[in-house]
Amino acid sequence: MERYRARIGLAQAVVNVSNKIWAFIDENFEVTILYNMTQQLTLRLMHTETHVELILTLFYAKCDRIERIELWDTLYAMASDMTVPWLVGGDFNVIWEEEEKYGGLPVSLLEVDDFRHYINTCNLTDLGFKGSIFTLWNGRSEEDCIFKRLDKCFGNNELQQTFIRLELKKLKQVLSTRSRATYGDIFQKIASLEEVVLVHERQFEVNPTQMNRQRLKQNSLGNWIEEDHLIAEEAIKFYKDQFTETAVPNDFDILNHVPSMVDNDQHERLMALPSNEEVKRAVMGLNGDSAGGPDGFTGAFYQTCWEIIEEDVVRMVKAFFCSQ
Repeated sequence: MERYRARIGLAQAVVNVSNKIWAFIDENFEVTILYNMTQQLTLRLMHTETHVELILTLFYAKCDRIERIELWDTLYAMASDMTVPWLVGGDFNVIWEEEEKYGGLPVSLLEVDDFRHYINTCNLTDLGFKGSIFTLWNGRSEEDCIFKRLDKCFGNNELQQTFIRLELKKLKQVLSTRSRATYGDIFQKIASLEEVVLVHERQFEVNPTQMNRQRLKQNSLGNWIEEDHLIAEEAIKFYKDQFTETAVPNDFDILNHVPSMVDNDQHERLMALPSNEEVKRAVMGLNGDSAGGPDGFTGAFYQTCWEIIEEDVVRMVKAFFCSQ
């Protein structure tokens, strides 16, 4: 560890009991170890010149949800009487939302709920990030490829009030909170997916798989094509299909062999026109903050003006059911 400290050029170094969390600190800080645990290391840093105090908690959380409970409980205990600037960061081994993971097994909502509950209960705020949304890649390609954002930094109100630059850097982010909360950060999602695509492309260039080689040599039906004239014909057919309508089957006799699973009563209910009350329930169930439809009106408009437009909307819905 001393070798790394010397190479980095910082005067002090602290390591936790599991030897997985290392902290390198400038000589201008007095360091006191408050918690030295398997999953976290908490330090009190006092600047020798400005006498500004900072609590720094560094994480390297377990992969197992149950084992992380002890970590969350410790975090909550510290937050209960925290009155000084507090910076919490590291590898939490859990994501905040589904957009922070690509590939692999489905996201465990229980793990996400645990994480959100404790962070919010501790009144900590995500300080954001620069660069890629993903901080982990498993190094694999194809269907085994997994990206995650496991490393994060959080701070309390005192931290953001003491270090004003943190607040200024986040000003634009705060102003657009409502937009991201409602529609998601679409620009970040696009950038993240572009990054995933680039990784796949680089993997193929470096080590193209046999599967990809085979795909490049097959036509749309999966048949192998090797002769030059067949490859040319397939290319022409591909682009022709982009601009021409494919044949649509019009012989539905095969449907006569499909057994009927709906009785007459069910059929009548399915074909019955919706009542005014059913239409109203559907309208009131719309998301009022959703994007406007072709007419430019959001769900909130229809809900607010329902008493005025009810008759017209119901008539339109019934006309649709009658194929008018």
